[in-house]
Formats: sequence, C-alpha cells, structure tokens
Amino acid sequence: MNAGSRISGARRSCVSGAVSRGPCGLRPRGRRPCAVFQATGRFHDPAHAVEWDTPEADADFEATVDLLLRGLRA
Repeated sequence: MNAGSRISGARRSCVSGAVSRGPCGLRPRGRRPCAVFQATGRFHDPAHAVEWDTPEADADFEATVDLLLRGLRA
C-alpha cells in the first residue's frame, strides 16, 4: 500500500470518527464538509500525487487532520 492510499484511508477514518463522536458539530449540510475537502485537497488530488510519497507526507497529513479536528470541535 502506498502513502497516498494510507493517507486517503486515514483521512476517511479521522473524519468519520469525528462525525460519529458528534462533539465537533460536523453536519452534512453547510460549509464544513466543503472546507474539510478543500483543506485536504493536497492529500487526495491526483495533481499532488508526487508529494504523497515524500518523507514528510504522513506528518503533514497528521498536522492537517489535527488542525481540522480542533477547529471542528471548537
């Protein structure tokens, strides 16, 4: 499994976990889902595929998810 697949799976897991826990207030309508999608574009847009296998890709993804989850819970 390449880094891109791991990142994509981890992103799905993080977002779905946050939604199922509820306190973040993420709802299917509104701007939040769109904002999460746009903020994580680097990790799912094929135009950035070259970056998915860089040494810092996993750390960058973790930092992005951490920031998003903190913001969604606020």
